[in-house]
Amino acid sequence: MGLNGFGVDTLISFNFVDADGQLSTVTSNDRDLWWAFRGAGPNFGVVTSAVVKSTYVPQAQNAAWLGSLIFSEDKLERVVSALNDIMLEPEMKIFLYFAISESQPVILVTPFYYGDEVIARQKFASILNIGPLSEMSAITPYNHWNDGAAIFCERGGRKPTFSAGMLQMIPTVWRAVWNEFVQFTSNVGTEQSVILMEAYSLDKAGNVPNNASSFPHRQIKFQAIAIAWYSNASLDPVAEAYGRRVRDLWWTNDNMTSNTSYVNFAHGDESSEVVYGHHVQRLKTLKKK
Repeated sequence: MGLNGFGVDTLISFNFVDADGQLSTVTSNDRDLWWAFRGAGPNFGVVTSAVVKSTYVPQAQNAAWLGSLIFSEDKLERVVSALNDIMLEPEMKIFLYFAISESQPVILVTPFYYGDEVIARQKFASILNIGPLSEMSAITPYNHWNDGAAIFCERGGRKPTFSAGMLQMIPTVWRAVWNEFVQFTSNVGTEQSVILMEAYSLDKAGNVPNNASSFPHRQIKFQAIAIAWYSNASLDPVAEAYGRRVRDLWWTNDNMTSNTSYVNFAHGDESSEVVYGHHVQRLKTLKKK
């Protein structure tokens, strides 16, 4: 994302089926649909295929440095502060997880650098110098970059999700989120639950005008999501209440002018404005056509 921008910015054309079952092709010549689909597509039809810009990468450059750092709970505030302050360059991204490992809640940070290990360690020195309990890192080929996220694609289980976009990482907020996570995962059968924060360089995506597509909130630095993962339906009320408390912690402490949720992470109870921002009125107008 840091090097090539948002996925919606790489589209050349796409085919979709509308509510009447008609198959159509959309390009930049179709001003309204081109704008609407790139950020709010599911409201207008089902995309069946797309042509996107590709970036050639020689095999010799087809690898990146990936780290897996586990920190003790007492380092939480330092980790959050470092994440807030780090300047992500296009070759960098970093994720924060609260997860359960060996029956214990852990803080996991996964830095990524598209380049060699020496430079990667320099770029992420502010995180590494905090002193993780354990570290696993390696130069990893492209086809294994997302191995750690494969579990989120597994079928089955109940997974209500609640998310928020933020401009800053506040240590006291994340301490409160940690406490909520520890309390919720004390329930039997919730050990796959996770709190996730994603951060990417926005240099490329930020150079695209905010009105170029219906995708909103290009300025959001941190995307956070709480996934309550379990199988026992009797936990539904507990999980829903937990997710809303965590989301409220993120929303009410960021000092943003309005709440935001990334469309792919949204729970479904958010207002249209929270998901689509100031584009809502134009989207409603187009939807009526």
